[in-house]
Amino acid sequence: KGFGYPLASRLRVIRACAFDLGNTLSNDLALYDQALAELADWLLERGAVDDRERFIRVFERVNRETEIPYVSHTFGELSMFRAAFAELGMQNTDPAEALERYRLLVRRHTALDAEIRRALSWLREQDVRLALLSNERTARVQAWFQATGTRALFDVVFVSESEGVEKPDLRYFTAALERIGVAPQELLMFGDNPIADGACKRAGIPFVHVTAFSTNRWYFERGDTEEPDAVLAAITITGLRSCIAQLDPGGRR
Repeated sequence: KGFGYPLASRLRVIRACAFDLGNTLSNDLALYDQALAELADWLLERGAVDDRERFIRVFERVNRETEIPYVSHTFGELSMFRAAFAELGMQNTDPAEALERYRLLVRRHTALDAEIRRALSWLREQDVRLALLSNERTARVQAWFQATGTRALFDVVFVSESEGVEKPDLRYFTAALERIGVAPQELLMFGDNPIADGACKRAGIPFVHVTAFSTNRWYFERGDTEEPDAVLAAITITGLRSCIAQLDPGGRR
């Protein structure tokens, strides 16, 4: 086994790969847009709103302005629906019911790209430890695993709500390193967000910016933007092989 050359022929340094969830493994912005549009249609059919586009605009602004610990901008929060409904004067629909419907739509449209699935499976075949490091609600991550059937691929799942700390806090990455059981230079962090995920560099972890779904429309964390150690257009076997060869000092160029 190996990254295109015999493992015995080199001093292997990269022993684990960590992946963000939203807009790295999952196109969360597209998922959110689709679920919100279908929810607006549902509200319109029920007579709860008479202007679906206005509802979408108001909800999007409320979503962006919501700053609470471990917020899920993708899976939604009850506080978001309460605030949007209050602003729009919607009194004939329960915000909790709308949230439940919205989350059902998110789960219904959740899927994992086949190329990404093959790439993660390939890493496992190379005896690389896999970790999911996500700023998310635990319920959202559990729903993603249920929809994609990928829980067995990950050795470590480190979710901000469950752990009580969020990226870009340095403590997030030091605790994650301890859980994964590797040194900083033995781990690669793959993420879409150079603020939240890029903060891994302050813990000595190389950062790979995955750009396929990356968009500043879905950057919510505050902090310094970090320069990536590598840029990956998409998570594929070929892309991972090239990236690891570039960043692993023991690998052949």
